[in-house]
Amino acid sequence: MALPDAWVVDEAKELQARLPAAQNDVAERRRQKQAPYAPTAPRLAGFGAGGILLKMTSPILLPSFLTHWLDSCGPQTLSRIRAAAEACNEKVAWPNFLINGSNGSSALRVGTDCSGLEAPVHALRSMGLLHKHVFSCEINPAPRTMIEANCLPEEAFMDDVIVSSAGAVPFVHLYVAGFSCKPFSMLHNKTKLLEEKEAEIFKAVLRRIGKLRPPCFVLENVKGIQRCMEKVQSMLQDLGYIVAVQLMDPSSLGEPLLRPRFYFIGLRTDVAAFLAGASRHILQHIWTELGQANEPAPLAQGCSADDLFLHLPRERDVWDKLRTTVGQADQFVCDLSQSLGRNRERTDGKVPTITPGSHLILGSEGRALLPREALLLHAFPLHKMTFPSCISATDLENMGGNTMHCQVVGIAMVIALLLVNWELPAAHQSLPAAVAASAPSAPLALEAAKRLEEHLRKRFGMQPPTWSKAAALLLCYDLGKCLVGREAFEKPDRREWKPES
Repeated sequence: MALPDAWVVDEAKELQARLPAAQNDVAERRRQKQAPYAPTAPRLAGFGAGGILLKMTSPILLPSFLTHWLDSCGPQTLSRIRAAAEACNEKVAWPNFLINGSNGSSALRVGTDCSGLEAPVHALRSMGLLHKHVFSCEINPAPRTMIEANCLPEEAFMDDVIVSSAGAVPFVHLYVAGFSCKPFSMLHNKTKLLEEKEAEIFKAVLRRIGKLRPPCFVLENVKGIQRCMEKVQSMLQDLGYIVAVQLMDPSSLGEPLLRPRFYFIGLRTDVAAFLAGASRHILQHIWTELGQANEPAPLAQGCSADDLFLHLPRERDVWDKLRTTVGQADQFVCDLSQSLGRNRERTDGKVPTITPGSHLILGSEGRALLPREALLLHAFPLHKMTFPSCISATDLENMGGNTMHCQVVGIAMVIALLLVNWELPAAHQSLPAAVAASAPSAPLALEAAKRLEEHLRKRFGMQPPTWSKAAALLLCYDLGKCLVGREAFEKPDRREWKPES
C-alpha cells in the first residue's frame, strides 16, 4: 500500500460533501450511551473533580479507500485467524466466549497497563469482539487525554503502574501491557537491561500479574529484549504461567510498516488448553499462516534536501549521502533522527520502525511523514476517533512511536484467548489464594532477599545461608511482596532466628 497524504487528497469534493453527515454522526454517537467510539459525556482532562472540560474536534475525514481498509481489516483478520486455527495440527476450539461470553460473564473483560492509545481496545472494536474495557493505566498526559476522549475504562483509570501495581484491580479475563522498551532498546548503549531504572515498569507488570492472576495475558516489547529473554521468561513462568513467545511484525501481514516486536502470551497453568510445547506451536503456526508477501512500492520522482526543506546540517548531510549511496534512492524511506551510521532506511516501500523522535522522510512522496499518518500506519481508525484540540503534533508523534500495531496486538490477543479452556469455571475468576501460594517464585524472593542481607546481619547477627531463607520468608509472609511456595525454603532454625525478635 502506498502512503497517501490523508489530509491533502484529490477527493476534496467527496470529503466536503461528507462533512455535515459526519458531524451529525458524531453528535448522535455522543447522545447514545451505547456508542462504542465516542464518550457518553464530556470528560474532564484530569479525570476527576477540578479538571477542565475537553474541547473536542471533528473526526478526521479520510478518503473512501482508507476508511474501507480500516473498517475491513479487523473482520478479515479475525476470519483468517479462525481459518489458520482450524488448519492447525492441534485441535483448536473456537470458543463462544469470544463472541457471547459464558459462565455468567456478559463479555470479555480486558485491562491494560502502559495503555498509550489503547491499541488493544481499538483492535477488539475493529474485530467486532464483545468486550468490557475494565481498567487502564497511563502516566503521560497526552495519551491519558486520548483515552478519556475515545475509550474510557468502565471501572478504573490509574496513572502509575509502579504505584498502582501494589494494590488491587478488578478481575479481567485478558491483561495486556506494552511495558517500557528503554532498558531493552538496541539504541540504548551500555544498558544494564533488567537492572535499569526503567525496568521497574516491567517488574511492576509482574506484580500486577501476580496479584491479578488473569487467565491469560499479552505483553509486548522490542527485539532487544532477546538479550535477557531467558530471564524474562523465567520470571513470567515463576508466576504460574505457560509462556509462548513470537516475534511479530506488521510487514509480514502486507502492511507498509516495519515494527518487529516480541509478543509474550501467558496462559495460567490451571486453565491452559494446551501444554507449553503445543501452545508455542499453535502461536507460530497461526502467525506464519497469516503472513504474505508484500508488493514493491511504485517508483516516484526523487527529491533533494532543499525540496524537503531540511535545514539542520546533520539532516541535510545524511539525506544527501544516502541519495548517492543507497540503491533505488528515489523511492526509499529513511529516519533522519539518527546519525548516518545509526539511521534506518528502506528501499522496499516499507516504513522503518517509528520511534517517538523519528523524522521519517518519504522519498517517493517528496515529503516527511505526518504525525497522524504514523497512527494510520498502526491501523488506528482515525475516522472514528476524537482528537481533543489540546493534543499537539508533537504529542501525536510521541504516541505514534510508543504504540502497538492494532492489527498485530489483535492477533496476539485472539491467539491467547484460543489457548485458554473457557469451559472451566476457574477461567472466569482469579486463581484461588491457596493455589496461588504454591506458585514457584523463589528467584524473585531471593533477589529481594539479598537487599536485606546487610540489615539482617547487623540486626540479628545471622550468617549465610540462614539470612537468605529468613529474608525471603519475611518478605513473602510478613510483607506480601511476592508469591512463593513454602516448600521453596527450609524453615529457619528458631534457635538462630526468632521472628518475634
